[in-house]
Amino acid sequence: MKLKKVFYISVLLLCFLVPDTGLAAEPTYQMTEAELMQLEDIFSKLREKQTAQQVLLNQQEEQLMELNTQLEISQKEIETSKQSTEALQTSLQKANKSLQASAEKEKKEHDLLERQRDMWATAFVLVAIWALR
Repeated sequence: MKLKKVFYISVLLLCFLVPDTGLAAEPTYQMTEAELMQLEDIFSKLREKQTAQQVLLNQQEEQLMELNTQLEISQKEIETSKQSTEALQTSLQKANKSLQASAEKEKKEHDLLERQRDMWATAFVLVAIWALR
């Protein structure tokens, strides 16, 4: 038992006496004040660039949202225009049919008047011939 205690105490002392062998979690570095200032300056510039890029990103997001809104409005206007065009086309087709029907009716009336005129001319000629005899 005593031997075990001596062994444990020896191992414990050995652990404390062993020099640092790099088993630390992070290595430490030494730098001069000028290097530290240079790093701080670089980080400051990076923060400024990041801030500027964030502002630019926010502006672009706003522009994108505005463009999406305009696109939706344009699409609605295009749809409305399509519907208006279709309605106008239907109306024009009806008007065209109506004009064609009216033209056919006028042609029939014109043909009828022509026949009546020709009939009266023939009748007049026959009466004139009969009267001259």
